[in-house]
Amino acid sequence: MLKKEQMVLEIIEKNINTKANTYIENLSLLLGIMIGKDYKKYKESIEKEKGVNNNLNNNLKQRICRYITSICNEIGIDNLEELENIYGYDYEYVELNILKGLCITGIHISDMEKKNEIRLRYVKKIEIVEKFLKENNIEYVEKNNAYILTKGDSIAELLRILNLTNFLLRFEEKRTQKEYMNNTNRAINFEIANMGKIIKTSSEQMALFDRVKQEGKEEMLTDKQKEFLDVRIKNPDISIGEIAKKLRNI
Repeated sequence: MLKKEQMVLEIIEKNINTKANTYIENLSLLLGIMIGKDYKKYKESIEKEKGVNNNLNNNLKQRICRYITSICNEIGIDNLEELENIYGYDYEYVELNILKGLCITGIHISDMEKKNEIRLRYVKKIEIVEKFLKENNIEYVEKNNAYILTKGDSIAELLRILNLTNFLLRFEEKRTQKEYMNNTNRAINFEIANMGKIIKTSSEQMALFDRVKQEGKEEMLTDKQKEFLDVRIKNPDISIGEIAKKLRNI
């Protein structure tokens, strides 16, 4: 099953070297992190556990907290309250990094076995995110403070842009399996429906022939009709088209 944890951890792992980022790149990551729905709980956790050594704790929450702290240290922010002032700064933010940050604290992934859906949940709307999604032809529906992606191609494009190759490969594998199963089920349902029609038609034809026999009117049938009925009696489960093929070979 594809999980939120897998996606978030891959984002962090691909962007773990904050020292290699420019100031604006790190600031953009923080802005994206701040607008995500779950940012507040990470902020509270960081403030609560400040000074406590959690290096051995590798659950998702702690890894996100450590990542936020490492970015803050890199750009010289000691108190997370200072982060709130970022909204007032007139920087040229890096759009992709804002999206990465939003995914870390705002992502929600549905059970992909049942449906394709990724939600980017936010507490503050940033037009840069919408602009970036539209420029990259990522289709979404905006509802309840979330950008909702349901089309497989849009989800795949989002993962590609974020450079989440591992998660993308797993998603495409699941999508291919689902499409194969859906196509197989459609084919089976079609065959069942088609067989039902054949059986119904065959039963009607056999009933009509029995009636003709009971009324002693077999001599009224033409030679071709008799041949048709002979093939039908021997092959009650084939279609009229298949009967026609057999008659051509007689």
